[in-house]
Amino acid sequence: MATWEYDIRKDGEQSQFHGDPLVTDRLLVIGTDGKIGHVYAFERTTGAVLWKYKVNDRGVASDVIRVREDGCFVTLGNELVCVDLETGKAKWSFRSSYTGTDDCLTCSSPAVSEDRVFFGGLDGFAYALDAENGKLAWKRDLGSKVTTSAAVNGNSVYLGTDNRHVYRLNADSGEILTDARTDATPYGHLIAAGNSTFVFLGDEVVASFNLDLKKSSGPRKHPRSGLPPDRIFGVIWFLPGIVTS
Repeated sequence: MATWEYDIRKDGEQSQFHGDPLVTDRLLVIGTDGKIGHVYAFERTTGAVLWKYKVNDRGVASDVIRVREDGCFVTLGNELVCVDLETGKAKWSFRSSYTGTDDCLTCSSPAVSEDRVFFGGLDGFAYALDAENGKLAWKRDLGSKVTTSAAVNGNSVYLGTDNRHVYRLNADSGEILTDARTDATPYGHLIAAGNSTFVFLGDEVVASFNLDLKKSSGPRKHPRSGLPPDRIFGVIWFLPGIVTS
């Protein structure tokens, strides 16, 4: 039996949780989407809402990541927002140049490395922002909308695009270091860990590359679990509209 629960539908026309939450010693911070959305900070043990940040442009489907004392996420309007974890007040935000209405529920989750936050835009650009103030450090045209989360390993940033490419960029300059062509569109969580970069291709294939993207160990079909393939590595699950603990 759940020790607590919270139904987000009482806060407006929002319907689901999509991204992975940020979990701290005290908080569980997660976004919702629908006609509107919020990012909620729940007190872990009681479920009390310590703060909520309203997002009007269809909400948040990205992961919430920790950047120093802030929580950062990407809205479905393709805006990167960083809020103070204590208060929920926005510290800074940055919107890509995308002006369309297409949603991407499995992409745009940001990544952080030292003093920079990275994310891929639906406008086809990769962005690097100063973690302290959100000022643009660099942007790089990738030629097609980004369809994966950003991933960082060492001094490399990884992103996949709609035209079947996976890119490795220099984290300092945005220079394209490697451009790997794939058999299907990469999407969802792109994972750079250990000596490998794991990329989900289409609905049924996961591929493993070396970190330099110059060699693939070959695609493998993921288990037919009935769950989105970008959630194979997830550890926390939510029913639509209700969070339980």
